[in-house]
Amino acid sequence: MSSGFSYPQPIFKSSIYNPAFYLSLDASGFLTYDYAQTLYLGRNDYRLTYLTGITPGTATQGLALVPGENKDITGLGALSCSSLTVNGSSITSAPDYVLGITGGTAQNSKALVLSSTGSITSGITSLTLTGTLSAATLTGTLSTAAQTNITSVGSLTGLTINGSLTFSDGFSVKRHISWYTSKLNARHEWSRIKYPSLKFNGTTFNQDYYINITEGGADPSKAIVLNSTKDFSGIRNLTCSGTITGSTGVSTPSLSCGAITATTLNINPTTLQLRGTTVTSSATELNALAGVSAGTATNSKALVLDSTGNISGINALSAASVATSGNITVSGSINGYLACGNQTAITTVGPLTELGINNDVITEYFNIKGSGFDYIDGSYTRMLRFIGSNITPVEFQIEVANGTNATSSNATWIGNKTNNDLRFGTNDSTNMILTTTGRLDVGTASPSAPLHVPSINSFTFGTGGSTVYRLRTENGISARPNIIHCIWNFWWIHRLNRNGNDER
Repeated sequence: MSSGFSYPQPIFKSSIYNPAFYLSLDASGFLTYDYAQTLYLGRNDYRLTYLTGITPGTATQGLALVPGENKDITGLGALSCSSLTVNGSSITSAPDYVLGITGGTAQNSKALVLSSTGSITSGITSLTLTGTLSAATLTGTLSTAAQTNITSVGSLTGLTINGSLTFSDGFSVKRHISWYTSKLNARHEWSRIKYPSLKFNGTTFNQDYYINITEGGADPSKAIVLNSTKDFSGIRNLTCSGTITGSTGVSTPSLSCGAITATTLNINPTTLQLRGTTVTSSATELNALAGVSAGTATNSKALVLDSTGNISGINALSAASVATSGNITVSGSINGYLACGNQTAITTVGPLTELGINNDVITEYFNIKGSGFDYIDGSYTRMLRFIGSNITPVEFQIEVANGTNATSSNATWIGNKTNNDLRFGTNDSTNMILTTTGRLDVGTASPSAPLHVPSINSFTFGTGGSTVYRLRTENGISARPNIIHCIWNFWWIHRLNRNGNDER
């Protein structure tokens, strides 16, 4: 090892030390003890710590510098020297661009120094290269000079853009652009795009579907885009092979359309409303409306009147009551009670040709048959009643006894149920009166005898030798034969003998 100094040749050599490493004070070649002591360091001298742990070629704080194999030293933080020669060129003073540098941060007019991770993480505004730039990852904005093809810097295996891709004068693609990703996110601010054909996965894309779209409104051959309130209208016909679900995520979900045509339409609402009215009928009940012919009754179907308010075809009708303002036409029978409102005559519903009550009409126009249990007055059935309209009305009845015609006690009763006279007449005049006191008057309103026939004094009650009943006039004249022939079959009278004596 050379110390860089020139020594005189030693006079002798010793196996203990080489005197060539030491100088004598008189340069005679002898080493004196005193001088030798000045050339050695004590073993505990602090300066010996500079030599412990040295890594050749690496600058370490507190250790001596030892160059590496290529005479390189790395890790220097700062170097202060009176003169510096770089590649044979003398540098008299340190330039400003190497002073005050922060590793990993680019600064204006300063040299670039990598950080401890070998990166420049901030400070570079733009980077212009005349050669080739190779990097595992390039972050930021990349600008290149005008060129015909981006392959002039090599073929790209991938390009990821997190920001915007800007074209100053259009974007032209002569062949195709392919995206080999499952999802493409892009935000475009383009004034125009020119391309003859755009395909996705081999399928030609029709851009006309997405040009001049009306948000919230349907246009022919245009895509459907909701408006800001997520509404859409204007679809004429909508055909779905799957399911249409009205989400309850909105406060009042609704589906409005002119017509829905579907093979099967399954609706499961909690409440179903039609034009604001809640439908409470079940599907089975609503099915009764299917196939209904207005005006004609159909089995297992609802009854719907025609345009004139009529319906026909009912075979049988059972009801607690039936009310109608029109006609009820029945080809069969009406079983039960038939009541009608006040009317001037029964002909308001059409004239009756026959009427049978509890019996069939065979050889007559009007037939009433008692049931034997209803409307009994003693042993008689009330067949017919006529009642006046005042507070204490007159009541006229016709009754028939409930027995066979072979029974002598059975009979027919005709008369007033109330205490009122019974009158008979012809030509719209009263000709005979049966009073409440049991008197019979023919031709007068005030009979004075059980049988009172005024104005005529000749009567004939029999012929030949038959016994007759003779009537006496008010003036005492006896009746003469061949004047009036009276035969009474059902009125009880006083019997009189030929001499006018009463034989009661």
